[in-house]
Amino acid sequence: MRAPLLPLALGVVLGALPPWPWGVALGVGLALASRGRIALLLPALAVCLGGAGVFWGARWAAQQPVLEGVRQSAVVRAVELTGETPRLRLEPDAAPGYLLRLSVPRLPAGLGVGARVEVRLTAPPRRPSPADADGLFDAQAWSTTRRLGWTARGHARVLEPADSVSLAWLALRRGAHAALDRAPNVQGAQVLRGLLLGDQSGLDDAVVRAFETTGTGHLLSVSGLHISGLAWVVFVAVRRLAAKLGALEPSRAAALCAFPVAWLFVGLSEWPLAAVRSGVMTGGMLLGHVVRRRAEPLNLLGLAALTVLWPDPTVAREPSFGLSFGAVLTLIVLAEGQGPVSWLRASLAASAATAPLQAGFFGTLSPAAPWANLLLVPVASGVLVPAGMLALALAPLSPAPLAWTCEATAFFTALVEETGALAGPVWVVGAHAAWGLAAPLVLWAGARAGLPRAAVAISAALGVATVVVRPPAVLVEFLPVGQGDAIIVKCGAHAALIDAGPDPEARVVRARLRLLGVDALDAVVATHAHPDHTGGLAATLRWFDVARVFAPADAHAVLVRATWGARTRAPLSDPGALSLPLGPTCALRFLPHDPPLRAEPNDTSLVARLDWPGGRALFTGDIEADAEVRLVAHHGADLRADVLKAPHHGSTTSSTPTLLRAVSPRAVVFTTGVKNPWGFPREGIVDRYARRGVAWLDTARHGSVRLDADAEGAWLTPHRGPRVRVGGSSGTLRRPP
Repeated sequence: MRAPLLPLALGVVLGALPPWPWGVALGVGLALASRGRIALLLPALAVCLGGAGVFWGARWAAQQPVLEGVRQSAVVRAVELTGETPRLRLEPDAAPGYLLRLSVPRLPAGLGVGARVEVRLTAPPRRPSPADADGLFDAQAWSTTRRLGWTARGHARVLEPADSVSLAWLALRRGAHAALDRAPNVQGAQVLRGLLLGDQSGLDDAVVRAFETTGTGHLLSVSGLHISGLAWVVFVAVRRLAAKLGALEPSRAAALCAFPVAWLFVGLSEWPLAAVRSGVMTGGMLLGHVVRRRAEPLNLLGLAALTVLWPDPTVAREPSFGLSFGAVLTLIVLAEGQGPVSWLRASLAASAATAPLQAGFFGTLSPAAPWANLLLVPVASGVLVPAGMLALALAPLSPAPLAWTCEATAFFTALVEETGALAGPVWVVGAHAAWGLAAPLVLWAGARAGLPRAAVAISAALGVATVVVRPPAVLVEFLPVGQGDAIIVKCGAHAALIDAGPDPEARVVRARLRLLGVDALDAVVATHAHPDHTGGLAATLRWFDVARVFAPADAHAVLVRATWGARTRAPLSDPGALSLPLGPTCALRFLPHDPPLRAEPNDTSLVARLDWPGGRALFTGDIEADAEVRLVAHHGADLRADVLKAPHHGSTTSSTPTLLRAVSPRAVVFTTGVKNPWGFPREGIVDRYARRGVAWLDTARHGSVRLDADAEGAWLTPHRGPRVRVGGSSGTLRRPP
């Protein structure tokens, strides 16, 4: 039977009329529930739409108007309740088609979707910034996908209240959050908040790490399995009840009850991508029961992709899109059968499909994911989520069911932590391993399709690609951590970290080390005790296997506490004049300069020089003029280097002519934060380097700065800007306006 064209056309038309993109599911449900052979049409349309969205996003951002003033009138388009403070998505009257994301201290009465408000901003609106390094969160791309033109903080006053339906829906969502806030078991409530609402803001770091280790982190962001599990439980329960009551068609009644419950869950969790995908597919299956037609899985997946991409085609670039749709597509194509063996095969297929994406986006791989998901997902999606939804529904009558569910969730969390301890840490494989990790899936698919030779050839090409795109033999990366220092030094399989930046969670440091394939550090160097250099030290020691920690003697008191808090066994010492080998060809040599006993922390900074075949890089911490004079007096010509990390971020009290003559760098890197209050790097210091013909780069302007070195030479590659050759011939970089 062919798919009826009228519902198909109706669904596409409804899907093209925001804010009702979910009309696709209602209009096309009958078409997909039939046995029509359009299994390739909808997926093909989704691929074309997603590809066009990548180009559309860049054009949309380029046409963004200017939003001026601290007072705006706007219409509320969405209310976000996840996180520490509520946020509104507003469409300003001055910029129709673009949204302002406003963080507010509280939600005024009468506010809901469709309400008209007057906004008073506490500061001018900011445009989201692009990522400052490969693999880091790109706020600009994320915002473009959601049509967010600006972010700001402020207050909203309701001019015209929302309609009663919007107010009731918002009250329902706020009630769910409030009920979880009142739950006595705090840890269980926090994890249940992640399972039901996708809100991870209050989760303990150890809990997040346990879910990550077991490869079940998707459960905390409202996995698509939650919707299907909830719908299945409701369907089975209602069908049995209807059968006992003597209903003529219990399956139809069960499907009609499960459909709205599934979409209620999607709405409560604020429409995350995986939940919408599962809601569309689950809804299609349920509608198939209503019209007595078997739904085509590929049709449903294609419809889900169209539903997600139609309002925001650029979502195709996001990790969640590839992970969610890639796993389900693999299950449809490769998984079959029933029983424990088939379930394990399905889990292996899903893990094989997501492994390349996990490595490419995050640089990690969870070897325990296939069996851990098989153990934990049924409990979370089939038990805790349905019980949690029922407990939230009963919360106005009695808090006891929710309290019991939180207790059960806390027990489940302990099970996840024990499973994670048994499984061991995640494998840090690096982004370059994504190519090779795709080979098993290609071989599996080739064997199923009867094309073993082609599969072997493609797998071999993927293995070659893994070797080609791997990091260079010598790599130094100056990370954009704001106003502070964090420098990765990698030589082959050996790596060290010089300073850890100001972020207590060391998010940028952790992400970049993982993408480079680094899970163990030969050394962490804390140049001195200021927090812009050591703020992320404890987190780094907690997340990575560190062999040794070096710090100047005066910093020991501060750093010992950070080391103890991180529970590491890495010894802490002053390196003196140590030369630390990093593999067979590189060495990190420390250059002591004997600071006086009462020297300021900046002047006690450790200074180190990286030597590799054919070049040198000098790292100077935050030394200032007096320390520079002592350094030159002690080491003279040994300071000569191709690349210099500017002392003290380019302050006027550093980078003296004496030091520049001794080092004679070809390029200098300033590690500064955007609009830092000290104005680093200072104008006169930049000009001092420029007059000497030294190429300069600044992490605030250029993002991360990577030094690549091999047998042919060395280059500095900024995330934004032209490449600079620093080995073999000098390069220059003009200062941007």
